[in-house]
Amino acid sequence: MAVPDRQQALIQAMSPAAAQQQSLAAKVYSHSLALCQAIFFQNRFVASANSAQRSDPPQWACVQASGTGAVIWLHVVPNARTTALVGLHGNSLRIRLAAVPVDGKANALLLSWLAVQLNVHRNALTLVSGEHARLKRVATQLPVKAVCTWLDGALGEQPDDLSRPQLG
Repeated sequence: MAVPDRQQALIQAMSPAAAQQQSLAAKVYSHSLALCQAIFFQNRFVASANSAQRSDPPQWACVQASGTGAVIWLHVVPNARTTALVGLHGNSLRIRLAAVPVDGKANALLLSWLAVQLNVHRNALTLVSGEHARLKRVATQLPVKAVCTWLDGALGEQPDDLSRPQLG
């Protein structure tokens, strides 16, 4: 009880102008605090409403949005017995190709195979990078959601952590 009495005595000892300034500062502080709280709760409400409205599927790490389409990261293994989607290789899809990597034959087979798998025309796919490498990026005109849906069907549900290798 000694502290409030002491503060009260200090306020009474102040000149009227100083007391008025302190009172004004206290009002400004309380109004700014109320304004900050209102903005915080409004933003939190808007963010939770936006997340409730958005029902996007979780995105695979090997698929990125690019303009109106998607870019798929691929790790290609040529000279395989059959062409097949094997699984994940880090943050890319591992695909085995039954083609030799000579004169662009493996790239042509890759794009044709992907077109059939994604159910798009061959011209809807473009090899963005990796013409002479195993790690390739292929751009498609399909939206990310469609590519992720294809991956869900081809590989099953997305693992929790794609960067960690799946054991078993």
